[in-house]
Amino acid sequence: MLNQLLPLCDQEALLVSLSRLAGSDVTIHESRQDGMLCHALVHENDSMGYLCAHQDATGLDELTFLLNQLIASERRGLEASQKHESILSSYIQTLATKNKELAQSKSAHLALKSKFDKCLQAQAKTIQSVERKRYVADKLSSVGALAAGIAHEINNPVGFVSSNIHTATSYIDRLDQFITQSRIGETNDSLDPDIESIRYLIGDFRDLLEESIEGCHRVSRIVRNLKDFSNVDGEEVDFISLNKIIRNVCELFASNVPEEIELKQLLQPIPDAMLNPGMISQLCSQLLLNAIQAVKERPADRVGHIVIKTFIDGGAVCLRFADNGCGMSFEVQQRAFDPFFTTRAVGSGTGLGLSVCRDIAVAHGGDVVISSQIGRGTVVTVKIPV
Repeated sequence: MLNQLLPLCDQEALLVSLSRLAGSDVTIHESRQDGMLCHALVHENDSMGYLCAHQDATGLDELTFLLNQLIASERRGLEASQKHESILSSYIQTLATKNKELAQSKSAHLALKSKFDKCLQAQAKTIQSVERKRYVADKLSSVGALAAGIAHEINNPVGFVSSNIHTATSYIDRLDQFITQSRIGETNDSLDPDIESIRYLIGDFRDLLEESIEGCHRVSRIVRNLKDFSNVDGEEVDFISLNKIIRNVCELFASNVPEEIELKQLLQPIPDAMLNPGMISQLCSQLLLNAIQAVKERPADRVGHIVIKTFIDGGAVCLRFADNGCGMSFEVQQRAFDPFFTTRAVGSGTGLGLSVCRDIAVAHGGDVVISSQIGRGTVVTVKIPV
């Protein structure tokens, strides 16, 4: 124990110093030495050894006291070191345990993150599927509103083209009969005296053809507008005129506008914007149908009107639908963009119109803003960055 407190190298230097102070050789032994002055080295009642010197040594008591103090100090330091070593060892062991737990936690976290990523991807696919179904549902709703009007729009030109063809067929028969009865080589003066009626027939035949061509153009225009409108699911975007899309939609839904409602288009010159024509067509058609429905519910003493306006606001092209219909309360405006929310009777609305409109605007980097008062009308403004 004494050697732990006072290593041999330290003892040698210490004994040299003590011998000088005592004036005689001083040594340290584990037991008493015969014929020598021996003083016990004690710490906390434990005998550590003996400080021994020749009989002529002086001050051995004081030296023993000092050495006992040194031993006590060294022992306290040793105990503190051992305690510190024990604490450090415990801390290292605790740290190793925590490090192991951290590694296990990290592994569990990575597994959980992988599972969460998979769930997130699945949820994203589900959301996309729901969004797609919403668009399809709203598209079908709009197509239902279009069906009767489009049938009427196409039936009219097809009807008079068919009538003109039947009339033209009778004209062809009359011309063939006239040519058959005419003699080859005779001058005009020798032909059938009913030549004026034949000339009238040819002129009327030309008018029938021109009218039929115009009817075919009308049908072709309707089909083209329907093609643009039906391209809701297309992802193709290009720099397109918003004014052109609005004109196509208004022409396509013209038969849905009652005669007592005035529809105005105030389309200012605006630059082309990067648009998906199918989606923007659906947005415009939905806002137009909403406006028509609102104006139908206006007070009876008020002339109904819908104004469609385009303009530039900063770096955005703007589309505004304003009507003097029944309007919306503040509470209804707060929920106007909620999917499947509707104030119409069951079966007369999907509650997806404005929700889809906002999604389309957001997909183009824009937004939709509503301002409305009950009994005064509604203004819906769509902003799309150029």
